[in-house]
Amino acid sequence: MVFVVVRNTDSPHLKSFTAGLDNVHIIQGDVVDHRSLSRAAEAVAAITGGTLDVLIHNAARTGGGERFRRGFNQYEDLDELDEDFIDAFKSNTLGLVHSVSAFLPLLRRSTGKRIIEIGTAMASTKFTLFTGMPDVAAYSVTKASGRMVAVKYAAGLKREGFTVVSIHPGLVDTSATAVEPVKVDFQAVANMMKQIGIRNAEVLTPAQSVDAQLRLIDGLTVEKNGAFLLYTGEDVD
Repeated sequence: MVFVVVRNTDSPHLKSFTAGLDNVHIIQGDVVDHRSLSRAAEAVAAITGGTLDVLIHNAARTGGGERFRRGFNQYEDLDELDEDFIDAFKSNTLGLVHSVSAFLPLLRRSTGKRIIEIGTAMASTKFTLFTGMPDVAAYSVTKASGRMVAVKYAAGLKREGFTVVSIHPGLVDTSATAVEPVKVDFQAVANMMKQIGIRNAEVLTPAQSVDAQLRLIDGLTVEKNGAFLLYTGEDVD
């Protein structure tokens, strides 16, 4: 069974994608609202009998459009910067804490005990220094904080047999479902990733990325606990 926790359960795209899939359950929840995630966990528990094998946390706030691309010095003032960073922190850092906190009791009752944070190259210090990229500040900083949340859980849950990792899904062309036009040169980013040692950086379709991630997740062992992995299994940082 697959449980999809989303803010908008009436999304036409989501309904179209999951039509006819009896093993997929769509549940309302928002990572910035920990109470809604507690309700979502209760709904999952009612169906599974109180267990969950794998938690995949894929929520993130980019800010959208021009604001997403801003560096520290590209805000009108520090009040605007503070507002953007705090909103991003609530989703990209605290959101992961809220998700794990809500579903941890279910995960503890399972034999799978895997927690996956979907990461990004923007949270990589190596990638940032190589590209010399000072912008996309709020997203990068708060996703890097989210990465540390995953590491903290990896350390804290290790003795219970958990495997907690961050996975970079690769360069995924999501333009077909994007709310705004995607202005990214995916191939240029792939080339930069290859230059810092990530050999298998390629532009992927969503289906290719998900298929590779699921194979990686299925094969995870406790030895990878705390790692930041590319969808191929390579270390990112």
